[in-house]
Amino acid sequence: FTVGQRRGLGGGFAEPLYVLEIRPERREVVVGTRDELYEDIVAVTGLNWLVEPPASGSRVRVQLRYRAPLVKGTLRCGGDHQVEVELDEAQPAVTPGQSAVFFDADDVVLGGGRIQRAYSRAGAA
Repeated sequence: FTVGQRRGLGGGFAEPLYVLEIRPERREVVVGTRDELYEDIVAVTGLNWLVEPPASGSRVRVQLRYRAPLVKGTLRCGGDHQVEVELDEAQPAVTPGQSAVFFDADDVVLGGGRIQRAYSRAGAA
């Protein structure tokens, strides 16, 4: 299974279900509705900066999957090797283990890392 997957989950539900999370240590696959796929905070680790790391609060654009459009957000630094990005607009199926690449306003690559986890501000409260 992969986050965002719809096929192969069986039927008989009032609305389509999607894979929201995979918990391999407990052999669980969490499913939910399409609306539950959207998250607006992304934790990124294993950072590799090509320039001086941006300061916390910097505005960036981030690509969260191959060939996906860039989305705007604000960096919140958590140390040399971790940041959180508060996205302006929630994105569907942000998947741990995939790459996140950061760009400035001029499409210059700043750096990137691996998505550790994603969640919604609404769920963080």
